Amino acid sequence: MREEHINGLAAASLVFGILAILGSVLVLPTAFNAGLAITFAWLSRGDGRMCGRAVAGNILGVVSIILSIIALIALIYAGIRYAQSLVMQIPMDQVQSFIDQIVAALEQNGVTLEQLEKLQPFLNQFGLVL
Repeated sequence: MREEHINGLAAASLVFGILAILGSVLVLPTAFNAGLAITFAWLSRGDGRMCGRAVAGNILGVVSIILSIIALIALIYAGIRYAQSLVMQIPMDQVQSFIDQIVAALEQNGVTLEQLEKLQPFLNQFGLVL
């Protein structure tokens, strides 16, 4: 009876390892499936060594976590690159016009030109002028 239980855990480990590999670009399901694959592999060990299915499930679980991390890093990198490309599409004359409107509003509310000039070094980084 104990041997059947251990074989069931080993088979479950392999199944969840396969599911984790298949969905390795989906971070949360992969973490869940890989965690189950690794857990069942270790539980199937009992007092002895892991059988072949448990070892395969354990390896697939670990590999899928690594692939998931790589996919997550690639996704973050692509998102940053996309955001940068959107910022570069903003016409600078519109940005300068917006800054001019802000300066006018601040001056109407009592902010002096000397106080505003302290912002110029920051605006110089973007090629903008007060």
